[in-house]
Amino acid sequence: MDNWSWTNAYKNRYGFIAVDLTQEGKRTIKKSGYWFKEVSDNNGFDA
Repeated sequence: MDNWSWTNAYKNRYGFIAVDLTQEGKRTIKKSGYWFKEVSDNNGFDA
């Protein structure tokens, strides 16, 4: 889910999954989610 800010409300989108509240909460994996999956599948970063 996204983070809420006192300054920007929900303007800035964070997180691994986007939630579309206009489409009954449809969830879509963001690029950051695929990146995190790749990192976790490889047990971290290549050194």
